[in-house]
Amino acid sequence: MLLNNVSLKLFLSMGFVVIALVVLVSYYFVALPVGYEASIRNAEASFSRKLATFQVRYNNLLSTENVIAVNQDLLMTAQEDSEAIPYIMILDDKNVVLYSSDMSVVGFSANELSFPVNVKQNNRARSSGLIYFERIAGTHRLVGYAGISYYSERGPQQNTLLVLLDATPAAEQSLTVAFSTLVIVFTALLFMGALYGILLHFKIHERVQSLLLMAREIGRSTKVGEHQITGKDELAQIAQELEHMASLLSLREGHLQSMRFQAEQVSENKSRFLSTMSHEIRTPLTGLIGFLELALGKYKEDDSDNYLEISLQSANSLLVLVNEILDLSRLENNRVTLDPVDVNLRDFVMSVIAGQAAFAKQRGLDLTCEFIGDPSTTVKMDTKLLGQVLLNLISNALKFTQKGKVLLKASVGDFVNDGYPLTLQVIDTGIGIPESQIPRLFNRYEQIDEDQGKASHFGTGLGLSIVKEISRLMQIHVDVKSQQGAGTKVTLTLNVAEGSPEQAAKAQKRTHVETSGDCYQARVMIVDDNHINRMLMTELVVRKASDVFALESGELAVDYMKAVKMGEAKPVDIILMDINMPGQNGDEAQREIRALDPRFKELPIIAVTANTIKGAREKLLAAGMTDFISKPIKHDAFDAKLDIFLAGHKVLATHEMKQSNQTEAKEKLIDAKPPQNLKDKEDLLSDLLDEL
Repeated sequence: MLLNNVSLKLFLSMGFVVIALVVLVSYYFVALPVGYEASIRNAEASFSRKLATFQVRYNNLLSTENVIAVNQDLLMTAQEDSEAIPYIMILDDKNVVLYSSDMSVVGFSANELSFPVNVKQNNRARSSGLIYFERIAGTHRLVGYAGISYYSERGPQQNTLLVLLDATPAAEQSLTVAFSTLVIVFTALLFMGALYGILLHFKIHERVQSLLLMAREIGRSTKVGEHQITGKDELAQIAQELEHMASLLSLREGHLQSMRFQAEQVSENKSRFLSTMSHEIRTPLTGLIGFLELALGKYKEDDSDNYLEISLQSANSLLVLVNEILDLSRLENNRVTLDPVDVNLRDFVMSVIAGQAAFAKQRGLDLTCEFIGDPSTTVKMDTKLLGQVLLNLISNALKFTQKGKVLLKASVGDFVNDGYPLTLQVIDTGIGIPESQIPRLFNRYEQIDEDQGKASHFGTGLGLSIVKEISRLMQIHVDVKSQQGAGTKVTLTLNVAEGSPEQAAKAQKRTHVETSGDCYQARVMIVDDNHINRMLMTELVVRKASDVFALESGELAVDYMKAVKMGEAKPVDIILMDINMPGQNGDEAQREIRALDPRFKELPIIAVTANTIKGAREKLLAAGMTDFISKPIKHDAFDAKLDIFLAGHKVLATHEMKQSNQTEAKEKLIDAKPPQNLKDKEDLLSDLLDEL
């Protein structure tokens, strides 16, 4: 169980090294002194046995009184073990050297020798005939005393055999053996520790790498592969936990994928709903606004004109509300992307002012602009979104100003780094906002409900929410300063890129609507499932083309073009095609028409749709549509578009000829005629309002 612990495994590998070090230290501080002392004691025991042997031998030699034999034996004994026995000699009863392995000391007193002689011990040994020895202090030398008794011609003799023994070689030899054993043990322990450590390293490294791979796979949200990490240690437990975590993450990822799919479906359904709602709301608005404009152009009686003006304003207000709801939804869902264009700063500001001039006139207020810096500077920015911000701010300022003026001040600085610093200010002399209420100003669906003039300030509260979202998207800093009863100043600060004057001039030319007023000898086919829109477009087209007819579905349009291909019907010069129709939609119909005959590939087919979501125009053009007209239809833009595509046709000489051609065509092919009197107009408006 202990070996299932990784830290213990690591400690075990280090344990061999630690044990080796402990053995080494113990040898030096414990075993070495003890062993050395034991070696000395062994030397003493061996010395004692040698002395006993020497004592017997020299008793016999001395009894012969053969001096030469004694000296030779002493010399040979010393030479046999010269390192261990430096001196061996015989002293007489007066402690004078009689015989010696070193002849130079013969005749010297024991006190004159180079090593200390214990006279007391010497005398005891001589008198008792026993063996004594002692260690010379501070050395490993032993001095042995053995009493010798023998008979000679002179009678009984008592001498002393004195032997000097050096125990160092014997002790060192013993320690050498012990040290060799220590080295072997120490090396073996180190080797085992190193070998175990290496094996453990590779084993742990392999398992750690597997864990790391598993962690990376989990981090990358990929499926965890098979990683065999067996065992019961911490690494195996971590692997099991990681596998468990991976399985949980996999389940959660599957759940999140499902939720994401559902969210995308909801978002897609929401977009489809918004597109459908845009179409369904704009379609009746197209008829309502279009016929109101037509009616205003035809009826000049005071009461009728006033009623129609009010109706048109109400319809336009409804259109603004619809646009705000759709714009806010797209901004919140990040479905709006920046589309910067080159524009002249003066032209941009003046177009914003022109867009609110009628409302300012209706309110009896002055709407002016002021420039600081070079107003002719060409910049590159999203004019549609920034223009929407300014239009909302100016509209708000006009609504909350009873008298005085509203000023749009534009300040452009010098080019720095990657663009121009641009500051736009909307300043009014209106009722102002309490400072405590300013933080609520851009909250969705909220209004500052001050009592003064409250009844005239109704609205949805969406306009400034749109300002907030667009400012976030365009990185515009918004600052509001207001004094209650004195007015409000809203400051927008942003950086804009440098633009191309040439591209700005081209863009200005494209957006400038000019109508010729000419009527062309051309045949135009209108395809729309809504009978009111067919009537409206017919009323608009008859002013520009000599022959116009309308069909209510894509299938009928395809059938008619098949008849044209077979020569059974008159060719058409332009097709105005609604997109969102039941059955075969406009896009499908135009694809089938173009596939019928090579001649139809270049036929102008113009999409007429209420889908104004960004990207819709590009998709339709990519699908094969020639151009794009949005609903509600603006009469001047509609006429200008027809002028572009009818420019190559013959211009009719008189209005009467045009009217006769139109009447003949409508009698044959139009399924519902435009009303011819005011009573019919009123009925038509009633139908439109019921549809809304």
